[in-house]
Amino acid sequence: MKSNKLRISLVQNSPIQGKIAQTKKELLSLLKKALKKKPHLIMLPEVFLGSPASTNYRDNYIGFYRDFFSDLQSIAKKNSVYFFGSLFEEKKGGGPKKYVNRAFLLSSQGKVVGFYDKIHLFPLNEEPKVFSQGDKVPVFKTPWGKCAPMICYDLRFPELLRKQALQGARFAVICAQWPKDRDAHWMALLKARAIENQMYIIACNRLGKKRDLSFVGHSCVISPWGDVEYLMNKKQSVGSCVIQMNEVEKYRKRFPFLKDAIIDKRRFGT
Repeated sequence: MKSNKLRISLVQNSPIQGKIAQTKKELLSLLKKALKKKPHLIMLPEVFLGSPASTNYRDNYIGFYRDFFSDLQSIAKKNSVYFFGSLFEEKKGGGPKKYVNRAFLLSSQGKVVGFYDKIHLFPLNEEPKVFSQGDKVPVFKTPWGKCAPMICYDLRFPELLRKQALQGARFAVICAQWPKDRDAHWMALLKARAIENQMYIIACNRLGKKRDLSFVGHSCVISPWGDVEYLMNKKQSVGSCVIQMNEVEKYRKRFPFLKDAIIDKRRFGT
């Protein structure tokens, strides 16, 4: 039986380029605040420890993320809480080293529910030069129903979440590094994805700066109707809210729009 109430904590942190120890210290402090709210799910931004400024440091960052991932597993198990975010990780396989931006969902037992490698790589930030493109469109099973993972630039491509909605997703979780100058697009696209797929959207965005980019936060929760149920400010902080998952079925039953969706067989198959 699915659980109805979902308590969420959104952690908006500001990774400090090249200062992993300080970034981890600040993030752990924010996690302590989040845990006081007794959440079921803690959301982290995209690559929340930052990413290497040079190819020489890529393997170092993989080590940093793996160590912190182990810490998150321990925290998850100790506090019976789920975690979602994304890591800088090496893609396994032969040949030259390849890297992926890998989203993860950890269970309240500290076990991996699933991974998702970012499909849409942002060309203006030269992500295709750093990361290998993901090729799987998963949905994760949770006590609150099926969950659709997404990372930042994925938000601009409606066919991805539509595929996940038709696979039974009741809510989407999105981690991001969405820049300040496109903040209006962030809110508009989150609302659009919620409305067209009749599901909750839970989105966590970073703060701070990365070279010439600034990030505004505005982590939020959008209802299946497209209303902003919770919106964070522009500070490094923790936000919390509660959603009632049965609202998804109520809305979909009242307005059964998804039944009329046409699957693009050329790209996703049936």
